[in-house]
Amino acid sequence: MALKNKIKTRSADQESFHLPRLDTFKGVLNLLSLCNVVILSNVLDARTYRAPNQRPEHDATPKELRRMMEYDLNAFSRQEREAACFARGICLQLLFWFNATHRVWDRRTDEELADPGAYLLAKQAEAIMVAKRRNEEVGILGVPHCTADLLKRQLINVLQHYPPAFALFNPETALPEQGDSMAYDDDLSCYKVERRTEEKEYTSTFKNVCWMRLIV
Repeated sequence: MALKNKIKTRSADQESFHLPRLDTFKGVLNLLSLCNVVILSNVLDARTYRAPNQRPEHDATPKELRRMMEYDLNAFSRQEREAACFARGICLQLLFWFNATHRVWDRRTDEELADPGAYLLAKQAEAIMVAKRRNEEVGILGVPHCTADLLKRQLINVLQHYPPAFALFNPETALPEQGDSMAYDDDLSCYKVERRTEEKEYTSTFKNVCWMRLIV
């Protein structure tokens, strides 16, 4: 709550000067992008695709693979997984908070953008999926033991905890060959950000999912 209040007021004091300004779309993208890095941190970490105690140069045994699939085990320690769950929960709450308290308009059409946080998270997840498939097609395997199918499984697993983004996510999407855009215009002045006069309520489903994830 203290962090959200600082973001909301964005005073010029040294304590909050480094926080993104939410009265500009650039500041909004900075906040959403930071949240997405944390939300997708497990997806992007090589240890997610290894069994406990498995070395990168070794393949997992059939038993280890089965345990990974059935119990979502990996090479993270319990403490690291708890920390990741906590950070992810905070960032999910920030996305819901932003959508409940702010709105973004496209100045060219005078239309409100529907949940920019969900849209950006879904598009960035799709871009990761597309990049992985393209690399595999030309023989670039990337992170040891991470396949397109396993990456897709991890993306679906995390996006399910933010239903608005999960509804927009298409793991089979095909982005343009040139300039894999996040679909926002390069001219950020096209977008206007304003506070809602009445804040939207968070859904009880979100609160339950968020805090359940913090104690896993």
